[in-house]
Amino acid sequence: TAPDRAGQYTVKAAANADPTSFKEAVITVPPGVPSPPSGVLAGLTGPTSLNVTWNPPADDGGVALTGYQVTSSPDGVVVGVGATTQVASFTGLTPGTLYTFTVTATNSAGLTSAPSPPSPPIQIPPAGPMSIVPTAINFGTVALGQSASPQTVVVTADGNPLVISTVTLGGTNPGEFAIQSDSCSGQTVPPGNTCSFNVLYIPTVQIAASGIVTINDSDSTSPQAVALTGSSPVQATSGLFPVGDIQMIDTQVGYVVNAGSFNRASVMKTTDGGKTWIRLPTPTNVVIYAHDINIRFLDADHGFVFACMPSSTGACITPLLISTSDGGQTWKQLSNIPDHLGVKSMWFTDSLHGWITGGLAGPTPPPDYFGSSSLTGLYATTDGGLTWTKETLPDPILATPDCIPTSFNTGVKFVDSLHGWVAGTSICNSTIAPHGVIAQGGLVWTTSDGGATWTVNALPSNVITLSNRELDVLSATQMRTLAVLQDTPFERHIYLMSTEDGGGTFSFNLSPQFGAADLVFTDPTHGIMVGNDGSVWRTADEGATWSEVGTLPKFLSSAGKVQSYTYTRMTSTDGTNVWVVGTVLFGPNNLSLQTAGFIEHSADGGATWTVQLLGNGT
Repeated sequence: TAPDRAGQYTVKAAANADPTSFKEAVITVPPGVPSPPSGVLAGLTGPTSLNVTWNPPADDGGVALTGYQVTSSPDGVVVGVGATTQVASFTGLTPGTLYTFTVTATNSAGLTSAPSPPSPPIQIPPAGPMSIVPTAINFGTVALGQSASPQTVVVTADGNPLVISTVTLGGTNPGEFAIQSDSCSGQTVPPGNTCSFNVLYIPTVQIAASGIVTINDSDSTSPQAVALTGSSPVQATSGLFPVGDIQMIDTQVGYVVNAGSFNRASVMKTTDGGKTWIRLPTPTNVVIYAHDINIRFLDADHGFVFACMPSSTGACITPLLISTSDGGQTWKQLSNIPDHLGVKSMWFTDSLHGWITGGLAGPTPPPDYFGSSSLTGLYATTDGGLTWTKETLPDPILATPDCIPTSFNTGVKFVDSLHGWVAGTSICNSTIAPHGVIAQGGLVWTTSDGGATWTVNALPSNVITLSNRELDVLSATQMRTLAVLQDTPFERHIYLMSTEDGGGTFSFNLSPQFGAADLVFTDPTHGIMVGNDGSVWRTADEGATWSEVGTLPKFLSSAGKVQSYTYTRMTSTDGTNVWVVGTVLFGPNNLSLQTAGFIEHSADGGATWTVQLLGNGT
C-alpha cells in the first residue's frame, strides 16, 4: 500500500530464495496541494461585525496545515488564522452591504489550496432603527433525538421604538427547530433596548436540515430573517463489518465497535434502543480493533475505547486508549499502553481508575515471549489512562507472578472501587511447545483492596480454558463465566462455572447439547445464553437448568441461509431487552460461505429477534 503522507520511505525487499539478503530502495512522496475548505458560513456578531466558520479540507496534501486565509467580497479584506482554528473575525463592515467569503488552506510545504466555494451571502444591517444578532445559526451535527445547545437571537431597537408582531419558524425543515423564551413577539421595544428569543435544533430525521426564523415588525426592512442549519448523521445502513463489542448504557443508549478493512473499525452509537446506529467521528490517525472486549463507558457520555497507532497496512504498532466525555462527539488520545500490551479486556470504576488485561501486540515479540512472566499481565491506571502500572498476579503452580493469557481470556471486572475479579488462562500454568502454548489451565484472581493485592483461586485440573467474552460479576462474592472442561481424554464440553464465595469453591452446570458462545446474568438467578448455532437459552435457577426460549434468525432477507454465528457477544440491561452482535456466516452450504456483521435485538427476553443492522462491508 502506498503511503498517504509526504516524506521519504525506505523499502526493504528480500527474495524467497534468500530471505536473509535485503535490497533497499528510498521512495520520496512529495507533498501535494490541499483541497479547498468547505462549509463556509458567516454570521453576525454585531451591527458591523461577523465571524466566518468553515470545515478543514478533506486532504491536507500529505503534510500538516499551517494556516487559513479568509477573503471578503466585495471589500477584498484578507484575514489569516492558524491551522488549529476554523473561525475568522471581520469588523468595521459597511452597513447595508451584501458580503460573501472564501477560504484557502496552506500546508507546511507552502502549497495553497484553491478558494472554497463562497459562503451564502450575508447583509450587514442598514444603519437605522433596528438590528438582529446573529443573522445565521449553524447547529453543526447533532445525534438523532438529541438537542443542540439553545442559541440566543437578540433584537435591538437602535433608533425608534420597534413594534414586533410575531417571530415564526419557516423554511425547508421548520419541524426540526423550535423557538423558546420569546420576549419579542407582541412587544414594543423602546429605543436602545433589546428583546431576545432562543432557537433549538432537535433532529427527528437524519437529514441536513434548514429553516428560517422570520421577524415581522415596524421597521422598513421587515420581515427580517435568521437562517438556521443543522444535520443529523446518516444511519450506518451499509459498510457494516463484523461487530466485536457492545455496551448498552440503558435500554436506549449504547455503543458498538464495528470492524473494517485493515482492522480499521468504527465506533457506532444508538440513542433509540438500536433502531438507528450512527458512526462516531473517531480520530483518523488510529485504528480500533473489534474482536476483543475493548469498549467501556461509565455513563452515556464518558467512555474509553482500545485503539492502536497503525502501520501502513493497518497492523497495530503502538497500543493506546482513546477517551470521550461528550458521548463520542470528540475524542482524546491517551498515552501509549506499556509493553505493547494487546488489550483483551478493560474496566474502569470511575474516570480515573481502570484496569486492562491482555498479551503482547506489535510487530516483533521477543524470543522468550511464551515463557515470559513480564510481558503479559494486568495493568492499572489512577489518572484516567495517562500512565499504567503493572499489578502482581500470583501463580499457584510455578509461583511466578503476572502470568495471565495472551489470547483466551475473560478478563477483568470490578463491582466497586475495592472488589474486583480477573479470570483467564495462565501462561505459566501451561505446556510450552516450540511454537507456543499447547495446553492451558484456568485461574481466577480476586481483590478486596482496589488491586493493591490479589488472591489466586486455582480451578480443577480438567478446566482447559475460560471462554466467555466477558466475566459476569454480580457481587464481591458471586461470579459467572463459561469454561471448557476436559470430560474424557477425547471429549471437551462447555460449562457454566459459578462461585458464590468469592472464588473459594466453584460449581459447573451446563448441558453440553450446544456450543455456548456468550452469556449474561442480570441477577444471581436469571441468565441468558446464546449458542454458536443461534439458539437462545434462559435459566431461572442460577444455571442449574436451561430452557431454550428462541433462536436467532436462520434466514436473513438480505443475506440468505445462516450457517452459523461466530464471535458472538451478548448484553442485556434488564433481562427483557437483549442484544447480540458478532459475525454471521451465511450461504447455501458450508462450502460457499460469506461473512457479515450483525446487530440483533430481542424485546422479549430472547424469544423473538429483530435484525437492527446487517452488512458485509459493502
